[in-house]
Amino acid sequence: PKTLSKSEKQKLEKMKELIGRQQLQLSQLRKQLESANGKNSENMRKMAEFYEAQLKEKEAQIASLRAELDKKNVDISRLRTNISSLTTSNKQLEEKAEAQNTALSIQNEILNTGYVQIGTKKELTSKGLLTGGFLKKKTVDTSKLKE
Repeated sequence: PKTLSKSEKQKLEKMKELIGRQQLQLSQLRKQLESANGKNSENMRKMAEFYEAQLKEKEAQIASLRAELDKKNVDISRLRTNISSLTTSNKQLEEKAEAQNTALSIQNEILNTGYVQIGTKKELTSKGLLTGGFLKKKTVDTSKLKE
């Protein structure tokens, strides 16, 4: 299967780095909030939880997109293999059809060639064109005819 292109890998790595930095910032914010008290600190904790949930959602989205991209790359690879196979089959069929057309042309030429030799029975027998006898079937030897 085709792997990710260099630019795709770079984009995914940058997103991964960004999420990592945001997670680090959130953990530092949590530590600061643990030491702080009051109404503002509770609001800050809720906001930090919200951002953490968003980060997890984005990580899941990235993983899903990466899996989808890998699947599509596999599908593309499979389709390329099918195209290659079909092209080869098509080429073989074209060659076979061409060979059959050539054979038919030759066969047609042979079958449509006519020979005429006029003469008496004695003359045809003396030239070896007519064989057979009184009770034997008479045959014509076409190999001795001239075109």
